[in-house]
Amino acid sequence: MKKIIITLIAVALILPACGAETEKERFIDASVELGCVLVQDPELFQGGDIEKALRTTQEIFAKHGFDTEEELMEIANIYEHDEDVVAAIREGAVECGAGTLFDPTLTQ
Repeated sequence: MKKIIITLIAVALILPACGAETEKERFIDASVELGCVLVQDPELFQGGDIEKALRTTQEIFAKHGFDTEEELMEIANIYEHDEDVVAAIREGAVECGAGTLFDPTLTQ
C-alpha cells in the first residue's frame, strides 16, 4: 500500500513536468496574465509610456515561450478569432478581475 501511494505521488509530480503546454495553451496563459497586469496596473498602458507597455507585453509573452515580436504577432493572428481561445482567455481573466477587458460587447 505504501508503495502504491509513493508511486501515485511520484506520477502526480512528474506528469505535469512531462506534459508540455501546447502553443494554444501558452498563448491563453500569456493573454490572461497580460489582462491581469492591465487590471493591476492600468497606468502602465494608459500612462503614455508605450515603450514600457510594449516591453511588459513582450516579457510576459517571452515567459510563455513567444520570444520575438514577430512570433507574438503571428500567434496573435492565428488565435484572435478562435472562439475556444477567446472563451478560455475570458474565463481565466475573470479570476483576477480582468474579465471586462475581454468582453466582446465592449468592442462592438
